[in-house]
Amino acid sequence: HQLRRGFVISYARPGGIKREHFLAAADYIFRGRSDMPIENRVMKFKVGAMAYKNIVEIFRDEFFSQLGALAPLMGTERIINNPVTGSNDALELGTVKIKGVTIPGIGKVIVEHEPSLDYVDMVDRSQLVDGMTPITSYSCIMEDL
Repeated sequence: HQLRRGFVISYARPGGIKREHFLAAADYIFRGRSDMPIENRVMKFKVGAMAYKNIVEIFRDEFFSQLGALAPLMGTERIINNPVTGSNDALELGTVKIKGVTIPGIGKVIVEHEPSLDYVDMVDRSQLVDGMTPITSYSCIMEDL
């Protein structure tokens, strides 16, 4: 076993990551930094696949909330390249991926999927969720601030 170093935030169940967990991380990391505006805070997490799915839902809600608030200011101008391709009778929608978002009161949060957290060789069954998914797939590692 490796020794843990730093601040550990736990959550109780799969899919249990909430905005409050990012707030707790920001409060710990940026404690005593009253000279740094919230807009300048950046936290980058490397996460397992299951944590990624959970966090993307938080990002999606925040992204569309902020985008909706900007709509009256932007008119009909496109903000991303057109993800729709193909002829009129056979359209295809490309992937639109949200990798980071600025959350009010917290700062900019960026996530990156780390595949090594999803594959644990020769693991004990007690370390598997639902008997199939390694518990590390639900982990978030903060290494870049």
